Amino acid sequence: MTTTSKALALAGALAAFAVSPASAHGWFGLNFNIGVPFPAPVYAYPPLPVWYYPPTAPTVVVPTPWPAQPDPVTRHVQYGLSMLGYGPLAVDGVQGPATWNAIAGFQANNGLAVDGIAGAATLAVLDHQLALRAPPPPAKEGS
Repeated sequence: MTTTSKALALAGALAAFAVSPASAHGWFGLNFNIGVPFPAPVYAYPPLPVWYYPPTAPTVVVPTPWPAQPDPVTRHVQYGLSMLGYGPLAVDGVQGPATWNAIAGFQANNGLAVDGIAGAATLAVLDHQLALRAPPPPAKEGS
């Protein structure tokens, strides 16, 4: 047997056992054309997606969270509340629990809505009380 005839015999044998979607409609996977059981083809519906990202696709960069940044308004509130006797507060510009409690105590003592946030009304009352405690301006010479 030559190489060509061996290849043709092998191709014929493979073709006899091949299952196409049209011939695979037998009962329980039986191909009634030749009487040999074949596994039925598996069709996934809907077709499973194939994810492809080209090499130039941008990568997702998740930023790291910023640490708490000092706020100049919070520094002013911390300094003012410390001067008015609402606790020794660290004037760092970061509002923590001690600053929140001092603002809430100041609001409660001055008839403001107690929310622990230094809003416009709280800042107005705080600035007014700080202005009352400020030292008088120096006297002009010659008067």
